[in-house]
Parts: sequence; structure tokens; C-alpha cells
Amino acid sequence: MVSGKLSLPADSFEVWREHQLGKIKIMEEELKRLNLLEHPCEIQALCSEVSAIKGMIRIKQRALTRRQ
Repeated sequence: MVSGKLSLPADSFEVWREHQLGKIKIMEEELKRLNLLEHPCEIQALCSEVSAIKGMIRIKQRALTRRQ
């Protein structure tokens, strides 16, 4: 499982978004190896984290489009 918080000094939304999408890809690979009967808590945590990251991406995208 992905542990700890990674911080990236992103100079643009695109760089930040690509970093976040990379983290999602790692989590999705982890989800593929987990078994629902044996790892329900890990699966729930990863799904929640993926959902939160996708939500942050949507919020920042909306904020940027409003500024333009």
C-alpha cells in the first residue's frame, strides 16, 4: 500500500495533475493484487484515497477554468 504523503513542488496544474494521476495508477495496481475477502479494509482505504484525489483534481480544474 502507498504509505506516507508525497509532496511535489508543482509549478503548474498540469505537473501537479500528472503527479496525482501517477499516484492513482500505483494505487490501482495495488487494488488489482488485493482480494476482497482477505483485504476489505485496504481496498476501502485505497478506493477512498483514489476518490479523494480525483475530487481534488476536479475542484482545481474548475477553479482554474473560472479564473480564465
